Amino acid sequence: MMEFFRSMNISATGIEASRLRMETASLNLANAESSSADPNTVFRPKRVKLGEAFDEFQNQFREIARSSGVEAEVLDQPDSEPIAIHDPTHPDANAEGMVLYPNVDMTTEMAEMMAARRAYEAGLAAYTQSKEIFLSTLEIVRG
Repeated sequence: MMEFFRSMNISATGIEASRLRMETASLNLANAESSSADPNTVFRPKRVKLGEAFDEFQNQFREIARSSGVEAEVLDQPDSEPIAIHDPTHPDANAEGMVLYPNVDMTTEMAEMMAARRAYEAGLAAYTQSKEIFLSTLEIVRG
């Protein structure tokens, strides 16, 4: 019986990870045109790191543990150098007249959004299938 809930939990965490990927790509796109004079304050694109999640108890025994879903974490890309454009009339221009913009690749972000959407749809289909199997099993047990 617990396997049904486990499969539903794995699907649900995958759906949540896909949502986070979509939000992160949207954040990157929304800040693509933000500017700054200071390289320390310019927006840095973010990425989502996905991994396998384990139950708290099973973390101690990872070699025999079974996955309990997807773990997602948003990370900054500190090595992403900002793009410098010479525009001395811009309000964010520094003393040399340079304006810094985030190094956001629109094509990469759009591809990430499309992949996240497809993963979301697949996770939702798996969740729905697990739920239907669980409900059918309950009907059989009730007899």
